[in-house]
Amino acid sequence: MYTFKTIIAALVLLLPTALGHAQAINPSQAAIACTTLGDLFHDATDARDRGVSLKDDLDLSAKAAQIAPDPRMSPLDFVRVYSVIAVNARWNPQYQHTGPSMNKLLAESRCTSIGPKAFYAELVAIGQTLFKQ
Repeated sequence: MYTFKTIIAALVLLLPTALGHAQAINPSQAAIACTTLGDLFHDATDARDRGVSLKDDLDLSAKAAQIAPDPRMSPLDFVRVYSVIAVNARWNPQYQHTGPSMNKLLAESRCTSIGPKAFYAELVAIGQTLFKQ
């Protein structure tokens, strides 16, 4: 299992690329982006609830990204985005104690209200704050 220091280092290294991806989303794709982020929250929460370690969850997401890549982003960007979501699904108090379907709805609602770019930046900032505590 990853240590907190390893995850913090990974988040710091991934932040610029992940934010660059979030900035690339144009306004006409916001609804699709929010639905996709909601689906990823569902998947990450489901893995958490099944007791899958973060390491194994991220390994599975990397394999899935290579086997069936998302046409809107590279496999590496997908893993970066999923990593931030998986950390939030496990340790962010807003998502930590709710199930997959509820987390999907919460994420989609928040994303729709503030936009995908701002929502993703918020998730990254919360993830970094969680590891500083």
